[in-house]
Amino acid sequence: MAKRILLVADTGVTRFQLKNVLEKNGYRVFEATGGRQIIKDSFDSEMGLEDMSLVVLDMYLSDYDGKEILKEIKGRFSELPVIVLSTGQTREKTLEILEMGASDFLVKPVAEKEFLHRVTQGLKAPIDRSKAATPPRKKMLGAKDLTNRLHEEIQRSLRSDSPVSLISFRGRDRDLSILHQVAWEILRRIDSAFYLENQIVLLLPATGDKGVEVVQDRIFSEAKDEVNPDDLLIKSIVFPRDAQGELVENYKVGELTNFVLKNLSR
Repeated sequence: MAKRILLVADTGVTRFQLKNVLEKNGYRVFEATGGRQIIKDSFDSEMGLEDMSLVVLDMYLSDYDGKEILKEIKGRFSELPVIVLSTGQTREKTLEILEMGASDFLVKPVAEKEFLHRVTQGLKAPIDRSKAATPPRKKMLGAKDLTNRLHEEIQRSLRSDSPVSLISFRGRDRDLSILHQVAWEILRRIDSAFYLENQIVLLLPATGDKGVEVVQDRIFSEAKDEVNPDDLLIKSIVFPRDAQGELVENYKVGELTNFVLKNLSR
């Protein structure tokens, strides 16, 4: 049986585009044009929220604030995955949405491949984010994972005009292992920690200079008795500000990815 997805957006173009993508990939799509339909559970005469597998929710509705609708959905069906659509997302807004129970967020305009990937992930079993644990070493995110994720975040940054930042730590293996453990435990799901050879790289979407300082201070506060910052080589990059102008203007994502990775390694 096809998975049922509820698409909540008051913009016809958004609903039309996303519905086509979902139906083309075998999903059964139900539509709601505003929050009132969700509160009254009146988007379909035969189906209700309890029959849905996932909800795609636009934060900006004409009748209700999307956060009110998210709260309504999670209050009634806490395990129902909700992917939030938004514009001009900041780190603070993203964290607030995730804390309210959203399973994921996407910045508009949404690329089809990325949208389908997030829907697939959202339909999997819910993740208990209250129990952070360091993954086995063999499953640690490495250089290839960083390249793939950075490529995605650069595309998102260019589409949404929001920054993405990276922090690199170089030093002794012992210090890096401790920093990786601390980072994995305190970073939110929107962030990632990558363990490279002689280097830990943190990738922080929707984060500018202030966010970089906050994350860095938090990590060293947690590891203060075990790691001395003076023993490390620390470097941060805020994209797109620190990228080459002509690459950004020409939107050469592959070259931009290589440029950022190369500068992190210097």
